[in-house]
Formats: sequence, C-alpha cells, structure tokens
Amino acid sequence: MKQAYDAIMEHIQLTDERKRRILDRLPAALEHSARPSSRWKGWAAAAACFVLLLVGVSLFFPAAPSHPLPSQPVTNPVPEIKTLSSLTELSRAVGFPVEALPHLPFTPTEEIYTAYWSELAQVTYSDGTQTAVFRKSAGTEDNSGDYTVYETALQLELKDYTVTLKGDAGGYVLAVWSKDGYSYSLKLSAPYPQEEWETILNTL
Repeated sequence: MKQAYDAIMEHIQLTDERKRRILDRLPAALEHSARPSSRWKGWAAAAACFVLLLVGVSLFFPAAPSHPLPSQPVTNPVPEIKTLSSLTELSRAVGFPVEALPHLPFTPTEEIYTAYWSELAQVTYSDGTQTAVFRKSAGTEDNSGDYTVYETALQLELKDYTVTLKGDAGGYVLAVWSKDGYSYSLKLSAPYPQEEWETILNTL
C-alpha cells in the first residue's frame, strides 16, 4: 500500500501538512483490511487507493474560483489627434505644407487646425452657422471620410487636375481631388452650384 501511495505522490506536489493529513486518514481506510476474508482485504485496499486518487485529482484540477479572475484589459487603437494653433504648426506636424483657402462662400470667424496620426491635415472654417472642412494628405486616396451615396457626381476639369463634385439637385457639398502627390477634399455644410465651386477651387 505504501508503494501505491509513493507512486501517486511522485506526480503530486503536496505540502508537509497535506501529506500528514492524508497519512493520518490511511489507518481508518485500511482498518477493514484486517478481516479474515481476503475478499474484504482486496476491497479495502482498492478503496484506499481510490481515496488517494481522488485527492490527487482534486490537487491537479483545483475547483474554479468563486470570483473569476479579471481578464487582461483590451486596448483599442486610438487615433493620435493634435490641435494646433496655426497653419504653420499644422504643416510642421504633418510634414508637408498646408494651403489656406483664399475664398469661401462665407466669411469664417474661426479656424481650427487638426493633425491626425501626423499624416492628415484638417482645417475647419466656421462662421457660427456654416462650416467648411478642408483636408490634405499624402497619396491619391479619397481622404474625405464621407461615404454618403450622393445623387449627383460631376467631373470638373480645373487647370492640370480633375475634381469630383458630389451632391444632389440642390447643389454640391463635397469636392475630392489629387494633385502633385497629395489628396485633397473640401466639405461644405450647405450645397452650392458648380459656379461657386469653380471660384473656390480656382483660388487654390
């Protein structure tokens, strides 16, 4: 019986206190083995081994804690957004020159300069009622972030580049284009006709 115990204990790590408790309980489990019948001896020995195996299994596979352990915090990528105080600082933050808009269909009273991931420049013009959002980034992809399906799209040829105007029957609100390795977009809060857009874009 001692051999069976030693064989099990080789695979179980117990403290001295737990070993003592198990050994103290073994005489009670083996008490019935002293009966004359060899049949009872076999059953008692088997029962003692079974007790030891149950103890071993409980140590190998401890019960789940009543309170689950906290999981690792999930980190979500957050865009690096910087608000700058001038067009010069915005250009420095993104690494390329950002042009001012000389003409808009309203007179702006506020300008907000924002850099996203140090890759995209945005200037928001506002007069308190209307807004114009101008964006510039390296490459040729549409950087407007506007995925609206508009009723009307117009290809407008200006100087040495082509502008796509998007809007509906009331006028156009979005212009996207690429020029000299950069992507541009201009979003107005109110629709304007083609002629007004041509005036805006020809001043750039």
